[in-house]
Amino acid sequence: MLQGHIVFSPIAHSHPIATRCSLPGKHDFWQEQNAAWLEWADELWVGMIEGWDQSVGIKWEVEKARLLGKRIAYCPGV
Repeated sequence: MLQGHIVFSPIAHSHPIATRCSLPGKHDFWQEQNAAWLEWADELWVGMIEGWDQSVGIKWEVEKARLLGKRIAYCPGV
């Protein structure tokens, strides 16, 4: 953001909404929402935080981004 990027983070956006509104936290529930944002995005940046490589949601996002022809960047130490 400090470098001028427009950022959408599914976990940062969805988790507070899910918690506040008693919505499910599972990927299946949020998949349609995340797909719309990913279609809008120019690229996908994957923050390599603890457990990122085990995340069903991240695996789905990476595959979806590949199918959409999006650039995928992996950000270690985020």
